[in-house]
Amino acid sequence: MIDQGVSDARAASVARNITVNFNRKGELSNGMNAWFMFFNASVQGVNQVWRTMSNKNTWPALGVLMTLGFSQAWLNRLLMGKDEEDDKWWYDKIDPSMRRSKWILGNPWGDRDGEFFQFSLPYGYNFFKNIGDSVYQAVVEGRPNQEILSNTLLAIDEGFNPVSSGTPLQMILPTVADPFAMIWENKTFFGGKVGPTRFPGDTSPDSELFFRSVSPISKEAMRQLNQFAGGSKFRPPRGELLQIFDISPETVDLFASQYSGGLGRTLSDLGGTAMTLFNHNVFESLGKRFEDGDIPFVRLFVRKVSDFPVRDEYYTNSTTVNQAKKELKALQEEDQKKASKFRSDNAVIFRAAPRLKRIRKILSRMNKKRKKLLKELDKHTNVITATLPGVASKKARELQKEIEVVEDKMILEMKANNKIIRNEIGKLEIK
Repeated sequence: MIDQGVSDARAASVARNITVNFNRKGELSNGMNAWFMFFNASVQGVNQVWRTMSNKNTWPALGVLMTLGFSQAWLNRLLMGKDEEDDKWWYDKIDPSMRRSKWILGNPWGDRDGEFFQFSLPYGYNFFKNIGDSVYQAVVEGRPNQEILSNTLLAIDEGFNPVSSGTPLQMILPTVADPFAMIWENKTFFGGKVGPTRFPGDTSPDSELFFRSVSPISKEAMRQLNQFAGGSKFRPPRGELLQIFDISPETVDLFASQYSGGLGRTLSDLGGTAMTLFNHNVFESLGKRFEDGDIPFVRLFVRKVSDFPVRDEYYTNSTTVNQAKKELKALQEEDQKKASKFRSDNAVIFRAAPRLKRIRKILSRMNKKRKKLLKELDKHTNVITATLPGVASKKARELQKEIEVVEDKMILEMKANNKIIRNEIGKLEIK
């Protein structure tokens, strides 16, 4: 710019304000930065987007971004294909919060179904990509209007709200208190679950409630803490006071990542990957870490569709049926005529009830087998072998594989059940 005749002061000002000028602050910036981390930077980022939008010359580019949002969704449907086990398109099962904040490209060369690449979108501009994705949701997926409206409003909030967070509670709390709200609501700032949903009738301790991607260090540390307080892999400690020592390793990982930032998460992943390499089959172990998305740096770009939508659909259907049964029973005690009308209006739900009852029994048997295997594994596991799988006995590794097979079969049963209810019975909603 100086070569073009622009003064030194003007050129320096433009250079400082191309992205975020940390020297520019308002009267309330210091206080707001203390309450909400990076508040000043977020405000300036939103301001930059609004300045871009106010320039009519940028409108065609924003229109292209919206068109690309629809095109990439349609392309991903073709690249990723359909999950034949539950008759749903893989792309449609990607978490909406991830679709709002990432540019996604299905991996047609991957060996695993549901694999995709992801790239972070700039805040503010992600909204325009989401307009195209919302059109896709309405025209191609056929999602309800209220769900599309909700996703659009969330995209606006995430793109233009400097204090945006996962929930209203997380938004009003200071950044330092967010992890406590996430645990209480079981929802992360991007909308995902902090920990998995329990199977019906599962009374196992919180120390056994974690996803496969949990840090092995956190997992074994929380198991030992629970056992120190008198619990085991199958029950929490007795007594309310001692149950404070029953903590999910997902909780530990959440606090570690929130208070240590990206560096802490990377170091944790490096440690987990190093431990996995102790396994006798190095390539198999790396593949497992890759599948769980835990190899540092790789996890930023390569992901796989989670099983959470499958579980969520199954539990939502089960909860709806149970609620309908309770309402029917209450109406039968009050007014048989109203009860008869309620049963008629919700015939779809009561038609699905016997199938869900059968599936629940099947899952219960599988879960008993899983617990039995866990109990057997416990005999062949100690603190060292739990965190360093490479020094575990052959029997322990075989039991661990058997447990994973049972868990995979449980997911397959849920998928098959969801598919039949969706295609042959219909959507379960209480009327």
